[in-house]
Amino acid sequence: EASIIGLGVNVVSDKEVLFSKGFGFSDKASGIQVTPDTIFRVASVSKIINLVVVMKLVEEGKLNLDTDISKYLPELKLQTRFEKSKPITIRSILTHHSGLPSERLKGFFAQDKTDSLEKLVSDVNGEYVSYPPEKLFSYSNLGHSILGRIVEKVANDTHANVVTQKVLEPLGMNHSFYEINANKKLDFSKGYGGLIFRSVVKEAKVRDLPAGFLNSSANDLSKFIQMFLNNGKVGNTTFFY
Repeated sequence: EASIIGLGVNVVSDKEVLFSKGFGFSDKASGIQVTPDTIFRVASVSKIINLVVVMKLVEEGKLNLDTDISKYLPELKLQTRFEKSKPITIRSILTHHSGLPSERLKGFFAQDKTDSLEKLVSDVNGEYVSYPPEKLFSYSNLGHSILGRIVEKVANDTHANVVTQKVLEPLGMNHSFYEINANKKLDFSKGYGGLIFRSVVKEAKVRDLPAGFLNSSANDLSKFIQMFLNNGKVGNTTFFY
Protein backbone atom coordinates (compact mmCIF):
# COMPACT_ATOMS: atom_id res chain seq x y z
CA GLU A 1 0.00 0.00 0.00
CA ALA A 2 1.37 3.40 -0.95
CA SER A 3 2.24 5.69 1.94
CA ILE A 4 1.50 8.87 -0.01
CA ILE A 5 -1.80 10.36 1.11
CA GLY A 6 -2.21 12.85 -1.74
CA LEU A 7 -0.42 14.69 -4.52
CA GLY A 8 -1.06 17.07 -7.40
CA VAL A 9 0.45 16.42 -10.83
CA ASN A 10 0.73 18.75 -13.84
CA VAL A 11 2.54 18.16 -17.12
CA VAL A 12 3.25 21.31 -19.14
CA SER A 13 4.64 22.46 -22.44
CA ASP A 14 5.74 26.00 -23.17
CA LYS A 15 2.24 27.09 -24.15
CA GLU A 16 -0.23 24.87 -22.31
CA VAL A 17 -0.89 22.49 -19.46
CA LEU A 18 -1.07 19.02 -21.04
CA PHE A 19 -2.23 17.12 -17.96
CA SER A 20 -3.55 18.32 -14.61
CA LYS A 21 -4.95 16.11 -11.88
CA GLY A 22 -5.05 15.61 -8.13
CA PHE A 23 -4.70 12.19 -6.53
CA GLY A 24 -5.65 11.11 -3.04
CA PHE A 25 -6.61 13.38 -0.17
CA SER A 26 -5.52 16.72 1.22
CA ASP A 27 -7.54 15.87 4.34
CA LYS A 28 -8.22 12.15 4.52
CA ALA A 29 -10.38 12.24 7.62
CA SER A 30 -12.74 14.78 6.04
CA GLY A 31 -12.64 13.17 2.61
CA ILE A 32 -11.27 16.33 0.92
CA GLN A 33 -9.53 15.35 -2.29
CA VAL A 34 -6.43 16.89 -3.80
CA THR A 35 -6.91 19.20 -6.79
CA PRO A 36 -4.30 20.95 -8.95
CA ASP A 37 -4.90 24.04 -6.76
CA THR A 38 -4.24 22.24 -3.48
CA ILE A 39 -1.38 23.92 -1.65
CA PHE A 40 1.64 21.96 -0.46
CA ARG A 41 4.93 23.01 1.08
CA VAL A 42 7.33 22.70 -1.86
CA ALA A 43 10.61 22.28 0.05
CA SER A 44 13.77 23.13 -1.88
CA VAL A 45 11.89 24.21 -5.00
CA SER A 46 11.80 27.41 -2.93
CA LYS A 47 15.46 27.91 -3.80
CA ILE A 48 14.60 28.32 -7.48
CA ILE A 49 12.09 31.02 -6.54
CA ASN A 50 14.81 32.61 -4.41
CA LEU A 51 17.22 32.47 -7.35
CA VAL A 52 14.71 34.21 -9.61
CA VAL A 53 14.03 37.05 -7.16
CA VAL A 54 17.79 37.53 -6.78
CA MET A 55 18.17 37.73 -10.56
CA LYS A 56 15.34 40.29 -10.74
CA LEU A 57 17.31 42.45 -8.30
CA VAL A 58 20.43 41.93 -10.43
CA GLU A 59 18.38 43.04 -13.44
CA GLU A 60 17.40 46.18 -11.52
CA GLY A 61 21.03 46.95 -10.70
CA LYS A 62 20.55 46.41 -6.94
CA LEU A 63 22.76 43.32 -6.75
CA ASN A 64 25.90 42.13 -8.51
CA LEU A 65 26.49 38.41 -8.87
CA ASP A 66 30.26 38.62 -8.44
CA THR A 67 30.52 41.13 -5.61
CA ASP A 68 31.70 39.94 -2.20
CA ILE A 69 28.57 39.52 -0.04
CA SER A 70 30.26 41.60 2.66
CA LYS A 71 29.23 44.63 0.61
CA TYR A 72 25.60 43.78 1.33
CA LEU A 73 26.11 42.23 4.77
CA PRO A 74 29.04 44.05 6.42
CA GLU A 75 27.74 42.76 9.76
CA LEU A 76 28.52 39.18 8.68
CA LYS A 77 32.19 38.44 9.24
CA LEU A 78 33.12 34.82 8.58
CA GLN A 79 36.40 33.17 9.46
CA THR A 80 38.46 30.82 7.30
CA ARG A 81 41.26 28.33 7.76
CA PHE A 82 42.15 28.52 4.07
CA GLU A 83 44.84 30.92 2.87
CA LYS A 84 44.25 33.08 -0.18
CA SER A 85 40.68 31.86 -0.60
CA LYS A 86 38.25 33.79 -2.80
CA PRO A 87 35.39 35.86 -1.35
CA ILE A 88 31.87 34.49 -1.07
CA THR A 89 29.73 35.96 -3.83
CA ILE A 90 26.06 35.72 -4.70
CA ARG A 91 26.98 33.62 -7.72
CA SER A 92 28.89 31.14 -5.56
CA ILE A 93 25.91 30.81 -3.20
CA LEU A 94 23.49 30.25 -6.09
CA THR A 95 25.69 27.50 -7.50
CA HIS A 96 26.41 25.97 -4.07
CA HIS A 97 30.13 26.74 -4.30
CA SER A 98 30.22 29.27 -1.45
CA GLY A 99 32.05 27.11 1.09
CA LEU A 100 29.30 27.84 3.63
CA PRO A 101 28.14 25.06 5.97
CA SER A 102 25.06 23.15 4.91
CA GLU A 103 22.86 24.24 7.81
CA ARG A 104 22.45 26.43 10.86
CA LEU A 105 20.10 24.23 12.84
CA LYS A 106 19.94 26.31 16.01
CA GLY A 107 16.80 28.44 15.63
CA PHE A 108 15.77 26.58 12.46
CA PHE A 109 12.35 25.79 13.91
CA ALA A 110 11.28 29.32 14.73
CA GLN A 111 9.78 29.74 18.17
CA ASP A 112 8.91 33.41 17.86
CA LYS A 113 9.50 36.49 15.73
CA THR A 114 13.06 36.87 17.02
CA ASP A 115 14.04 33.81 14.97
CA SER A 116 14.43 35.88 11.81
CA LEU A 117 16.83 35.98 8.88
CA GLU A 118 18.41 39.03 10.50
CA LYS A 119 19.05 37.05 13.67
CA LEU A 120 20.36 34.13 11.61
CA VAL A 121 23.05 36.37 10.13
CA SER A 122 23.90 37.61 13.61
CA ASP A 123 24.13 34.04 14.92
CA VAL A 124 26.38 32.91 12.05
CA ASN A 125 28.71 35.90 12.46
CA GLY A 126 32.18 34.72 13.50
CA GLU A 127 31.68 31.13 12.31
CA TYR A 128 34.10 29.35 9.98
CA VAL A 129 33.46 28.47 6.35
CA SER A 130 33.60 24.72 5.67
CA TYR A 131 35.51 24.89 2.38
CA PRO A 132 37.33 27.50 0.29
CA PRO A 133 34.73 29.44 -1.76
CA GLU A 134 34.49 28.38 -5.44
CA LYS A 135 36.49 25.22 -4.72
CA LEU A 136 33.85 22.50 -4.64
CA PHE A 137 30.12 21.89 -4.82
CA SER A 138 28.49 21.57 -1.40
CA TYR A 139 24.73 22.03 -1.01
CA SER A 140 23.88 24.77 1.46
CA ASN A 141 20.49 25.71 2.85
CA LEU A 142 22.30 28.29 4.97
CA GLY A 143 23.56 30.02 1.84
CA HIS A 144 20.06 30.59 0.48
CA SER A 145 18.85 31.85 3.84
CA ILE A 146 21.72 34.36 3.88
CA LEU A 147 20.71 35.37 0.34
CA GLY A 148 17.20 35.93 1.68
CA ARG A 149 18.59 38.43 4.18
CA ILE A 150 20.53 40.18 1.41
CA VAL A 151 17.27 40.46 -0.56
CA GLU A 152 15.59 42.03 2.47
CA LYS A 153 18.32 44.61 2.90
CA VAL A 154 18.64 45.79 -0.70
CA ALA A 155 14.86 45.85 -1.21
CA ASN A 156 14.13 47.31 2.25
CA ASP A 157 11.30 44.84 2.80
CA THR A 158 10.70 41.32 4.08
CA HIS A 159 11.85 38.48 1.87
CA ALA A 160 8.28 37.16 1.63
CA ASN A 161 6.97 40.54 0.42
CA VAL A 162 9.75 40.93 -2.16
CA VAL A 163 9.12 37.45 -3.59
CA THR A 164 5.38 38.11 -3.72
CA GLN A 165 5.76 41.47 -5.48
CA LYS A 166 8.50 40.51 -7.92
CA VAL A 167 7.69 36.89 -8.75
CA LEU A 168 4.41 35.47 -7.47
CA GLU A 169 2.03 38.31 -8.36
CA PRO A 170 3.48 39.03 -11.84
CA LEU A 171 3.20 35.34 -12.75
CA GLY A 172 -0.33 35.03 -11.35
CA MET A 173 0.75 32.49 -8.73
CA ASN A 174 -2.20 33.23 -6.48
CA HIS A 175 -1.94 30.01 -4.47
CA SER A 176 1.70 30.59 -3.48
CA PHE A 177 2.89 32.25 -0.29
CA TYR A 178 5.04 31.74 2.81
CA GLU A 179 2.59 32.35 5.62
CA ILE A 180 -0.66 30.39 5.82
CA ASN A 181 -3.58 32.81 5.91
CA ALA A 182 -7.28 32.40 6.55
CA ASN A 183 -8.25 32.86 2.89
CA LYS A 184 -6.05 29.95 1.74
CA LYS A 185 -6.26 27.67 4.77
CA LEU A 186 -8.93 25.42 3.28
CA ASP A 187 -6.81 24.87 0.15
CA PHE A 188 -3.77 23.79 2.16
CA SER A 189 -3.09 20.06 2.43
CA LYS A 190 -2.64 18.61 5.86
CA GLY A 191 0.76 17.11 6.58
CA TYR A 192 1.09 13.40 7.29
CA GLY A 193 3.91 11.63 9.06
CA GLY A 194 4.80 8.64 11.18
CA LEU A 195 6.12 5.29 10.01
CA ILE A 196 3.43 4.83 7.36
CA PHE A 197 2.44 8.50 6.90
CA ARG A 198 -1.04 8.09 8.33
CA SER A 199 -0.81 10.51 11.26
CA VAL A 200 -1.57 14.20 10.80
CA VAL A 201 1.37 16.33 11.85
CA LYS A 202 1.33 20.05 12.53
CA GLU A 203 3.28 22.22 10.10
CA ALA A 204 6.25 23.64 11.97
CA LYS A 205 7.10 27.32 11.87
CA VAL A 206 10.54 27.73 10.42
CA ARG A 207 13.11 30.49 10.08
CA ASP A 208 14.79 29.58 6.78
CA LEU A 209 11.92 30.43 4.44
CA PRO A 210 14.07 31.20 1.34
CA ALA A 211 15.77 27.79 1.48
CA GLY A 212 12.75 25.54 1.52
CA PHE A 213 9.42 26.71 2.84
CA LEU A 214 7.34 28.27 0.10
CA ASN A 215 3.79 26.95 -0.15
CA SER A 216 2.45 26.44 -3.67
CA SER A 217 0.24 24.32 -5.93
CA ALA A 218 0.70 22.23 -9.07
CA ASN A 219 -1.15 24.87 -11.12
CA ASP A 220 1.00 27.72 -9.80
CA LEU A 221 4.27 25.86 -10.34
CA SER A 222 3.14 25.12 -13.90
CA LYS A 223 3.12 28.87 -14.58
CA PHE A 224 6.60 29.14 -13.14
CA ILE A 225 7.90 26.29 -15.31
CA GLN A 226 6.23 27.70 -18.43
CA MET A 227 7.96 31.02 -17.82
CA PHE A 228 11.30 29.26 -18.30
CA LEU A 229 10.14 27.13 -21.24
CA ASN A 230 8.64 30.09 -23.10
CA ASN A 231 11.54 32.57 -23.01
CA GLY A 232 10.28 34.47 -20.00
CA LYS A 233 6.62 34.74 -21.03
CA VAL A 234 3.48 33.39 -19.39
CA GLY A 235 0.33 34.25 -21.33
CA ASN A 236 0.48 37.98 -22.00
CA THR A 237 3.03 38.58 -19.23
CA THR A 238 6.70 39.05 -20.11
CA PHE A 239 8.59 38.25 -16.94
CA PHE A 240 12.14 38.65 -18.24
CA TYR A 241 13.84 39.32 -21.57
